[in-house]
Amino acid sequence: MRTMARYSMGKWAALSLTLAVLLAAGCSKSAKTPSQSAAASPETAVQPAAAPEPVSAKKAFALMYRAAHEWSPGAKLIRLSAKEVPGFTNADGKAAMWEAIIASPSTGKYRVYSYSIASAPPEIFRGLDAGAELAWHGITHDA
Repeated sequence: MRTMARYSMGKWAALSLTLAVLLAAGCSKSAKTPSQSAAASPETAVQPAAAPEPVSAKKAFALMYRAAHEWSPGAKLIRLSAKEVPGFTNADGKAAMWEAIIASPSTGKYRVYSYSIASAPPEIFRGLDAGAELAWHGITHDA
């Protein structure tokens, strides 16, 4: 029993020593300051972030449908429409915000999903947003 404990302790000690050596080796390189690295290679300099560009319905719907499919595997698109975001113009089939109504026939519920490239608080936020589940009674004249 005593030799087993010594073997285990020796194994953990060797593992700890190896980990300490690897960490020390990883930290031993001198880090360049951002000004040194930018001066050394101007092609790798950080570019300012470009303004977001409107996206196509296909791209926005793909993101929304992926989230809807996780919510309900049998999800069906009811409506997809472009929305306005202040500061952006919708043109050439691209928009700054898309809204989709996606229903789940198996659960009898629907959700309103939206995807926006920019925020315009209090109602519009950048990225994907899934609304609350609401009751849905199937395809009707109004839906």
